[in-house]
Amino acid sequence: MAYKKKYRTFSEEESAYLKELTLSGHSLKETTELFNERYSPPISEVKVKAWRHNHHTPGLHTGQFKNGSTPWNKGKHFEAGGNSKYTRFQKGSRPWTTRKVGDIVQMTSHGKKWYWKVKVAEPDAWKLLHVKVWEDHNGPVPHGCIIRFFDGNFNNCDIKNLYCISLKENATFNHLKLYPANEEELQTARLICRLSSLKSKRRHKKKGDT
Repeated sequence: MAYKKKYRTFSEEESAYLKELTLSGHSLKETTELFNERYSPPISEVKVKAWRHNHHTPGLHTGQFKNGSTPWNKGKHFEAGGNSKYTRFQKGSRPWTTRKVGDIVQMTSHGKKWYWKVKVAEPDAWKLLHVKVWEDHNGPVPHGCIIRFFDGNFNNCDIKNLYCISLKENATFNHLKLYPANEEELQTARLICRLSSLKSKRRHKKKGDT
């Protein structure tokens, strides 16, 4: 028997973040990694590619109902037969696998272990653990910023191992292969980024003057 796949939908906030990453010039791989650092469940590069395709090519079919469209099953009532009314979940019932607020689990993607997430509210609100830890100490992550690990180990969610940088800084860090291991190195890396940006502006200005 064939089963339909459950497609990943994106909230307005997630779509805005994907658009921001795309317009910032991040590669498909970088966009996927940065998105998965902030949101769960994780998505694949294929999903990101599909999202870009659907949001940057006019005239594509999005799978959404247009204004004025009427669903084929409007006004119809469906009642499953057999013993389903005895075996189905009753109102208020919860599966035995339901997690409690505060529970921490590790996400997986295509069999690969990924980031840790923590349940923050009912019925099914989750947040990446390293983001939650950072926000508990510093408040909400600023718009256009991400949380990264000094030692590069996503299993180490200690607050001393976390730092916040902008997407622009992150892109420059990756381009210049800057991987700060502590707060002091982070400040040095930021200074290098500013100098690199200043040199780039001067080169563009010289080209414009010639």
